Amino acid sequence: MSRIFLLLSLIIISAPANAINRYDTTGMSCNRIQSVLESEHSAILRYPSSRNPSLTLYDRYVSTSQYCGPGSRASITTVPSSDSKMCRVHICSKITGGDGGR
Repeated sequence: MSRIFLLLSLIIISAPANAINRYDTTGMSCNRIQSVLESEHSAILRYPSSRNPSLTLYDRYVSTSQYCGPGSRASITTVPSSDSKMCRVHICSKITGGDGGR
């Protein structure tokens, strides 16, 4: 029993962490943001709230629906960038029954 515990512990410790990178969008061009998502497939994007700039908003954005969880798909939204107030990116959204599951 202790061998199994030791083996499982070593597997868990040696497994690579799937860290997700974080980026401040206001310091990046829209093209750069989209390139990061294409190459990394997902990232946390942070930016100041348009209503209260002292608040930082953030979420996980993806390149395609493939990087969303079960029952979710990528939908288009926007984030601010250094060269645009509305840079188009994808965010995972839950699939609801009203949209036909598409």
